[in-house]
Amino acid sequence: MLKSLLDFRQIGYLIFYVTNRCNFQCKFCFYYEEIEKGLKPDEMTLEEIARLTRRLGPLLQLSLTGGEPFLRQDLAEITRLFVEDCSARYITIPTNAWLTDSMVKYLETVLPRHPHSYLRFTNSGSWGDISLIVRRQTGTRERENGQIVRCNAAWGG
Repeated sequence: MLKSLLDFRQIGYLIFYVTNRCNFQCKFCFYYEEIEKGLKPDEMTLEEIARLTRRLGPLLQLSLTGGEPFLRQDLAEITRLFVEDCSARYITIPTNAWLTDSMVKYLETVLPRHPHSYLRFTNSGSWGDISLIVRRQTGTRERENGQIVRCNAAWGG
């Protein structure tokens, strides 16, 4: 990890797009037009990502983004590749926070495997404001509190 800080030739922070798919259609998203066209079905396979992570070197910070990252069923495995091959320490996942089951499953898998990595979920607003941001989804307000509680339980908080 020290190499990612001291070697100017070494990448220290990576924003990696794990998917082009999204379950929302937020007009403020910089990726909105591409998602609307539906022309971005290709995603890197785990094997392709493994080839990349083996060559990258150490990363201090990693952002796994998209589209909606939790649409990838193998997100925990992608995380594993970056942690094991690149020693990624700080991992951020921007999310619309709608796929609670996937988020909880991810936490239950990743946290015990990588206790020395720091995970952070973010969204474009605060957890409490998600229904104001994504009005196209029904039932958003009712889901907010349950999502926070379930994720905190998986996180151990």
